Amino acid sequence: MKILNRASHMANIGLRRVGALLWAALLLRCLFVPAASMAVSGVILYQEGASAVRPGDASVAFDMKLANSGQQSFGGVTIEIGKADGVENVTSAGGADSLGAGQTNTYSFKADISRGAASGIISLPIDAYYNDGGGKKLLAEGAALFNVARSSSSSADYSSPVMDLRYALSNPVGLTAGESTILTITVMNRGASLIQDLRVGLELPAELSLGEGLALRYAGNLEVTEEKSVSFPVFADKGIENKNYAVTVNLSGFSGGATNAKQTLFIPVVGGKQETETKPVRLEISGVSLPSGITAGDDFTLRFSVSNVGEGELAECRISAAPDQGIANKTGNLFVAAKVAPGERRDYSVTFSTPKDLAEKSYLIQISAEASGAEGPVAFNQYASLFVAKAEEQSAGGAGTPRLIVSGYDYGGGSVKAGSEFTLRLSLVNTNARPIGNIKASLEADGGALIPVGSSNSIFIGSLPGGESATREMRLAASPTAEQKTTGMTVRMYYEDEDGNAYNASDIISIPVIQETVLSVDDVIAPPDVFVGNPSGLDIRFYNTGKTILANLRVTAEGNFDLTDSEAYYVGNMASGANDSYSLSFVPREEGLMEGRVVFTFDDPSGNPQRIEKEFSLTVGPMPQMEGPEIGTGEPAPAPTGIGRRHIAAIGGGALLLLVLALMIRRGLKRRRMNREMEMDLE
Repeated sequence: MKILNRASHMANIGLRRVGALLWAALLLRCLFVPAASMAVSGVILYQEGASAVRPGDASVAFDMKLANSGQQSFGGVTIEIGKADGVENVTSAGGADSLGAGQTNTYSFKADISRGAASGIISLPIDAYYNDGGGKKLLAEGAALFNVARSSSSSADYSSPVMDLRYALSNPVGLTAGESTILTITVMNRGASLIQDLRVGLELPAELSLGEGLALRYAGNLEVTEEKSVSFPVFADKGIENKNYAVTVNLSGFSGGATNAKQTLFIPVVGGKQETETKPVRLEISGVSLPSGITAGDDFTLRFSVSNVGEGELAECRISAAPDQGIANKTGNLFVAAKVAPGERRDYSVTFSTPKDLAEKSYLIQISAEASGAEGPVAFNQYASLFVAKAEEQSAGGAGTPRLIVSGYDYGGGSVKAGSEFTLRLSLVNTNARPIGNIKASLEADGGALIPVGSSNSIFIGSLPGGESATREMRLAASPTAEQKTTGMTVRMYYEDEDGNAYNASDIISIPVIQETVLSVDDVIAPPDVFVGNPSGLDIRFYNTGKTILANLRVTAEGNFDLTDSEAYYVGNMASGANDSYSLSFVPREEGLMEGRVVFTFDDPSGNPQRIEKEFSLTVGPMPQMEGPEIGTGEPAPAPTGIGRRHIAAIGGGALLLLVLALMIRRGLKRRRMNREMEMDLE
């Protein structure tokens, strides 16, 4: 779930208590620190979450991470601690004095919180410097955050709930552009009363999104001084900027009434806008089938496919599925394939079990694929989310509330092309021992992107005994105008128990929809006369008739001719509905048939390279001969009349040069005109 920038801004208005000191400090430093002292791009200094403290706490331990995502190494690294009201006696345990390319260093500290520290966020400035032989220079700026829960002199009611939190990332460096990272939020009950039905939600900026699942996690009850953690797979856009991003955490629960809290985390992002080349993905995990929810004590099966979508063979491919703690494997969860050919797909399934006392919350399963290719190791990770409900107590007759959930679904794997039809196989399971009947399941897609074909949007099941499942098929079509994204479908289920009591439930399944890229190219129109050694030219027009952007579009020409100008034309990103043309200036090498091709290369929205060729052929005639006196008539050739062969050759050469210059000028003017048209279109 992405939150629009305006909505994110409105939410952050109420969060200034958390981040105001930090941002104000950074702003003042930017205003008053000379430009020569600016930090090095690609190096960040950050703390993993704010430390939750109370006034008078001694020897509070915290770590700072110094991460270098660039290619430069630094020596003579030192860390300097600033001053902040409420923080005293900061000591360091030391750390590395050098920072290599791609390296992350950890520096440990301890600090005392003064007894008079005010409640709220304290920001302690911390800077990193390096020495390149010419003196000390700023490497990165950072800050350690201390969340002071309450003042020791406060007369506030200690029985009211107080929640603090910290976060951790599966990649300690931070979020990486174009990749998914697990964000783990740990909530602590610092008050003196039980917090029931705790829910943890995220509000993300537009550049970040959830890899899979909802932006709300259920953490259950939180006892006094207890901690509980929930995890979110967060994906960073490829073009994201390299900086810290504000993520809002919403906490809600009950403690003698509804209780809510908000806190802002500043998550570092590295690698944004630093990649000079995007390599195509060689491994792909698709067709993930997993129940959206089960009851503690039940078994479930995860199904998925691994495909080699590259052009070369992959060796020693290792596939694994690792669940969160508490979920156990009943079958093998590690598979090894000696070789996987280009275009080959392999299907896998893993069965897991859950204990009856498993905590009620959402659990993640990480699916990983690693292999060796010609250019080195390649890997691909994907996360699946599963909600485990608390096992219900059953009466002496073994009866409990009947539950109906989606146990799995299959749409053929991979992605669904917009405008195409496919078959959805939906499986429902009765998790209770009691039978249910009169079952109706209706499907609703986001924005009408997926619609049924030849039937309604509902399926019907007459009866379903306890513990059994049923599978039904539905023919669906993806709308030709559907947006390229993973489309959510809500499955709304209505059913009755054997006593006629009515129930309802809902689940969400996800189906990725892609738009096909379409580049239309006109036929090549040959010039009327083409001669050996004479410059000539042709134009070819092309159009983006698809509904997606053609990225990194480049046009070149190949054939048995010589070029009078560079053959490459870089268009860049071509929007849907746009058109352009390519001008080719050439000199034929020999008489007869001249064959060539115009080659278009671009990246589709999934980052996969595409190539389209448009062939053409021309008939090349001999160089025209200038008329002269007839030979063999017995009559002498007429005497020169003032223009000799030298003059004729000079005039002919000059005409040829003028023709070449005219063609080059014509091509340059045309390109300038097309560039102006593209600029107007963009505006």
